[in-house]
Amino acid sequence: TISFIGSDKNAGKTTALNFVYQKLKKENLSLKGNRNKGNSNKTNNNVVITSVGINGEEFDNYESSKQYKYLKPEITIYNNDLFITASYHLEQLNGHYQILHIFDRPKFNKPLVLGRMLFDSKLILEGPNEKNELLEVKKYLLNIENITLNQLHFFLIDGSIDRQFLAHPQVSDYFFFSLLLCNRPQQINKAKNLLAPLSFAILFTGQGLKNARPTINALLTAPHRLESEL
Repeated sequence: TISFIGSDKNAGKTTALNFVYQKLKKENLSLKGNRNKGNSNKTNNNVVITSVGINGEEFDNYESSKQYKYLKPEITIYNNDLFITASYHLEQLNGHYQILHIFDRPKFNKPLVLGRMLFDSKLILEGPNEKNELLEVKKYLLNIENITLNQLHFFLIDGSIDRQFLAHPQVSDYFFFSLLLCNRPQQINKAKNLLAPLSFAILFTGQGLKNARPTINALLTAPHRLESEL
């Protein structure tokens, strides 16, 4: 299971997910980054994709206004891969997918469709929104071979704003963190709390930087200065 988390909205989570997904499919990479043997144009990686919150829409409905429309990266689910999303996002895709299972109440806040894509198709993802819902999904996916007759290799979860519970080891084996340099104290503090256990001091030995020891804390508390220097 791989999650994509960000320090704020529009930090680059979906862009990172699309990059990893395409690498897994088109370059047939293994989890360790090595290419699997055989034809690189044909992958053996079977993938399930979902999202906490809404991702894959063309425009950002939260940030956009009547005057300005902010584009967002769309998500294409490849043929034979699986997805989990709310049923109303499938209304324009009749004939493009096969329903495998419905996650429904009382364990889920709204009905969610687990489906297999029959043709490469763009899809808006809106999946489990709470940790307990994701754990229920993962438990079900452990037995998914009984339905798909194929082994599942990767479960990709696109994040929403700063839903950092995705980094919990019960949820994810790995996670990508997208850092947006911003001025919002609440988001900065949440990012610091998540990254602090992973941070370490770095000693620069280049000219003029011999005694500089920047840390994640420094990065997150001085975004404008660092942004101008990078």
